[in-house]
Amino acid sequence: MAVKVSVAGSGTTTASLSTVNPNVKISTIGIQGPAGTGIDLTTAGTLTSSKAIVVDTDSKIDVLKSGDLVITGSANTIGHTDDTDLLTIASGTLTVAGTTITTGLTIGGTGVTSTADELNILDGVTSTATELNILDGDTSATSTTLAAADRIVVNDAGTMKQVALSDLETFMEDALDTGTNLTTVGALNAGSITSGFGTIDTGSSAITTTGLISGGSLDIDDVLINGTTIGHTDDTDLMTVASGLLTVAGEISVTTLDIGGTNVTSTATELNLMDGGTSAGTTAVAGGDGIVTNDGGTMRQTTVDTFDTYLSATTKTLTNKTLTTPTIAEIDSGSTITLDATTDIVLDADGGDIFFKDGGSTFGSATNTSGNLIIKSGTTTAATFSGANVTFAGTLAASSIDGGSFS
Repeated sequence: MAVKVSVAGSGTTTASLSTVNPNVKISTIGIQGPAGTGIDLTTAGTLTSSKAIVVDTDSKIDVLKSGDLVITGSANTIGHTDDTDLLTIASGTLTVAGTTITTGLTIGGTGVTSTADELNILDGVTSTATELNILDGDTSATSTTLAAADRIVVNDAGTMKQVALSDLETFMEDALDTGTNLTTVGALNAGSITSGFGTIDTGSSAITTTGLISGGSLDIDDVLINGTTIGHTDDTDLMTVASGLLTVAGEISVTTLDIGGTNVTSTATELNLMDGGTSAGTTAVAGGDGIVTNDGGTMRQTTVDTFDTYLSATTKTLTNKTLTTPTIAEIDSGSTITLDATTDIVLDADGGDIFFKDGGSTFGSATNTSGNLIIKSGTTTAATFSGANVTFAGTLAASSIDGGSFS
C-alpha cells in the first residue's frame, strides 16, 4: 500500500506522519521538491484532515484513507469505506469478517487442495476447534463414563449422524441374537449363556474356568457324569458319590492304594488270603514268622515265638483233643486221669526211670539197666530182672510156690 502526500506552496512547509498502532508501520516516505531546492522533514507540527489522514492528540496517524481503503489504527482494522472492520489484526492473528477470495490457501505450510464445493460441506458446522481436532486423530483420551444417552457418529447411507449408545446396544444385541456367521470374538468378561443357546463347539480348543460348572449330564468321550453317578458309556453307574462316600459297582485297578494317609503295600494275593483262601501252603513256620492278630480292634502281626511264650504260660483244659507226639513237661489234674488207648500206651523215658509218686513223694519206680528192668519200692531196689530171671533183694513171702527153683 502506498500513500502519497502532496504539499503545495512556497517557503518552508512542515509535514508530520505517525501512527498510534505499532502493528501498522510507515516504512517509506518519498518527498520530492523543485530541482535544486531542499525539503526539511521534521516531526514537529500538527496535521489535521477529515479526509485523507486523521491524527490523534499525540499527532499520530489514527485513520489513513486511500480511495475506498480505510486503515484504523486505534481499532487495528483494515477495511472498505462501507466495511471498515473487514480485517482485524492482532499479534499472530488475522480475522476476516467477510468473504475471502483467493487462488490458493496454505495452512501451517500445507496447501489446501479441497474445492469450494467440498469446503461448503462444512457450512453450518458449529463444532469447536477441540472437537474437530478429536476427529483429526487426537491422541489424548479421557476416562469419561459412557451413558445410554451418549452418542457416537455413524455414516447413515452417506449422511453423518449422531446415534445414542442405547440404540447401538439394541442393534448389537439383535445382531448377535441372529449372528449365525459370528466366528471370532474377543474376551467375553460378563453375561450368561441361557438354556436356548444350543450347542457349544470349541473344536480342539480348551474351555477353562475357575468357577462352578452346572448341568444335567456331562459326556466326555466314553466318560459319563450324570447327577451322582460317574461311569462309562457301557456302565453308566460304575461309581456313585455321596457326602464322604464313593461306591464302586465294579473293580478298581490302582498302582498304589492309600487308606487314611497310609499306603497299602500288600499285594492282591496277600489280601486274598485274608479273604479266606482255600489253597494252603507248606511253608515251614519259624519263631520269627508273624501271625495276624486282632489286638483290641487293631490288626497286628505277632511272632510265633510270642505266641509260644503266651501259650506256655497259660493253663488251659483240652477236651476231646488229639495230641500227636506232644512235648509235655507236667500234667496236673484235680481228678482222675485216665489213659485209654485202642492200641498200646507207651511210656518212653530217655532218663531210664519211670517214677510213681503220691502227693509229690516217690513210692516206686521202674528203671532201665542195660535193657533190663529194676523195680524199686520207694527208693530201694526190690527186684532186678535179667532176661527171664529176677532177683529179689528182700524176703519173698508166698502162700504157695508151684514149680521153679529158688536160691
